[in-house]
Amino acid sequence: MPSQASVVKLDARSGAKLWQCFTAPENYGVPGNWSGNAVWGSAPTIDEKNGLVYVGTGNSYDVPDSAKQCMDAATTPQDKGKCLDVPGNWFNSVIGIYIANGSLAWGHRVSYVDVWTAACLPLVPGITDCPVKNSPDYDFGQAPLYFPSTVCGGSETKDILVAAQKSGWAYGFDARNGEMLWSTPVGPGSTAGGSQWGSTTNGVDTVFLQNSNHYFLNYTLIKPAPGSPAGRIRHTSQSSAMGAPTYVAAQGSAYVVYPIMSPDGKLVVMRADSGAVWTTLVAGPGSVVSGPAVANGYLYVGVGYSRFGWGAPASTHGLAAFKL
Repeated sequence: MPSQASVVKLDARSGAKLWQCFTAPENYGVPGNWSGNAVWGSAPTIDEKNGLVYVGTGNSYDVPDSAKQCMDAATTPQDKGKCLDVPGNWFNSVIGIYIANGSLAWGHRVSYVDVWTAACLPLVPGITDCPVKNSPDYDFGQAPLYFPSTVCGGSETKDILVAAQKSGWAYGFDARNGEMLWSTPVGPGSTAGGSQWGSTTNGVDTVFLQNSNHYFLNYTLIKPAPGSPAGRIRHTSQSSAMGAPTYVAAQGSAYVVYPIMSPDGKLVVMRADSGAVWTTLVAGPGSVVSGPAVANGYLYVGVGYSRFGWGAPASTHGLAAFKL
């Protein structure tokens, strides 16, 4: 049966379902229909001020034959994308949902076409059931980050969302209506990222992103001059950063801790103000991909991520703790 992704609100006490908001059109359980647009990678973002919850979505898994025929006949990416402009088809999108009733407040899609499954990978010769060839697999593999009452564009104040995509691009949106405020490249994109699993923030004016750079491409990011507008890069680091970062303030300084998914569970600790590497922690044996948690003066790290041929399982323990 084809999947129809959704966001669900549950009663925290009883587990009863209160509402369900679908991110893909109705498929009536029929194969070869609308499918996918999953929400994955990190927890949704809650905006109590505006009464909204925000998520990022992934690519479609399948679309009807009529949409495929439409795309085959189209000659430009824009026209191919129009073939998928169906109400409720929120693939590779950031969407806002009303917490009270589960209705859609707004959605913003950033890709023209992306209908992808693992059958599109060039792993097994002779497999021909990739739903739409040349789809990039550019999910939003994480929830957007929320910046309330932020000065954007002179003296104007907005509630802003920042979302990074597997394409290697990051976007800024108006949290109230989904308008795109800016976009900027932050590294190479690919099936394995780009950015995924999560990002972090200092809670004021800066987001800290990671880029997997799965194909080890040479890529140059240009640091702009001081005073440049929102959405510009402040600093970069060449250290490997596959997993989700965590922002940590400790002993009068601020750091960002990045898992790098090495077999021994290394985490690179960088200075938040410059991106300079401060130290390296070892949490393994076993790989780390999820963002560390901070509580009571300790940094807690889950160990042992091993999926899709990446990473190494934990052999002695599944949790490591470091004193800040």
